[in-house]
Amino acid sequence: MKTVILFDLDGTLLYTLPSITAAMNRTLQRFGLREISLERVRELVGNSSRYLVEHATQESGASGWTYEQTEHFLDAYNADYLAHPIEGTTPYPGTEALLDALKKQGKQIWVYSNKPDAIVHEVVKHFFGDRFDCLRGYREDTPRKPDPAGVYAMLKESGKQVTDVLYVGDSEVDWKMAQAAGLDMLLLSYGFRTEEELRQTTTATSFIATPEALERALLES
Repeated sequence: MKTVILFDLDGTLLYTLPSITAAMNRTLQRFGLREISLERVRELVGNSSRYLVEHATQESGASGWTYEQTEHFLDAYNADYLAHPIEGTTPYPGTEALLDALKKQGKQIWVYSNKPDAIVHEVVKHFFGDRFDCLRGYREDTPRKPDPAGVYAMLKESGKQVTDVLYVGDSEVDWKMAQAAGLDMLLLSYGFRTEEELRQTTTATSFIATPEALERALLES
């Protein structure tokens, strides 16, 4: 019996592509670069803000930038997104009710994201209040997912074991982290990756295709 349900954030609990794309395009405009499509942002998110920025700037006309120029852009993008983290963001259907039902079952619910830690806390607080028992985003002292170090830190702080946790995520990054950490996992194919993309980038053989299917998997198992 799992006592902890650990969620990824973007593409799992929240549909955040419009807010990420808006912040990215505002920053690209400020730096005189071409805008990027929401579909391309979808393909790039999941690894980290740095990964998104490095690819978005190169594809938008910043070839030949120095490390310092890219860092300046990254700081500007993160500041813009932190100032507008709610714009265009919505929970997936039924998310709040699912979280409440899990709490009623006595589960702890956690979030672990590659999104910067301050933004994770801001966004989760806005949409979900104080429902979550533990929140963690990217911190400078810990490698990003798929490295399992952040999960291990959460387990150490809580006194929980890997076997207590069921992880819910939507990307190949989530899958790789679950494999590295030894976590049981539910892999969503309705988030920021399609089933076809996940079959190409993971060894998963089963997928959760709708929010309703996720509710059944978590509440009826």
